Amino acid sequence: MLDSVYQSFVASRIDESPVEDEVYDELFKFLFENIGCVYSHDTALYLHKLITEEPCHYSISESTTIASSSSTHAVPVEDIELVDTPLGNLVPVTNVYRTFLDCLSDDVLISESTLVEAWINLYNHKNFKLAELIKVSQRLNLNNELIDFIENIIGAINREASP
Repeated sequence: MLDSVYQSFVASRIDESPVEDEVYDELFKFLFENIGCVYSHDTALYLHKLITEEPCHYSISESTTIASSSSTHAVPVEDIELVDTPLGNLVPVTNVYRTFLDCLSDDVLISESTLVEAWINLYNHKNFKLAELIKVSQRLNLNNELIDFIENIIGAINREASP
């Protein structure tokens, strides 16, 4: 179903321009002009409400429906979901687990405080499933990054709890 919803989003962007009396925000307009892209990394953290501060730039990746197979930031459709922008416009973003794990990768510069805020909100989310996070980390070859991050969090908690 997600595939057809995402394809509908892309198809409608090709043939239509935004209607004048509808309210579109910059997040929606940007993807309107960049067909085949999905929000990822810190922008997706914000749209998933894992962080509170809107990033000063947009982080995007390409859907594998558009990207070449050699693209390093290609996102398969199964890792994409539609999320509301602050004004209620649906936009495609990397799913919550893919988003968090992408932010842990070595080639991404996300501050530690942003990652901790995202982790706390992800972990406390009512639908959080650690097994799903681990499954996605294995598929993306980010197990070591996830383990290191969790060990650092546990270490910080232990240091704070020590007398």
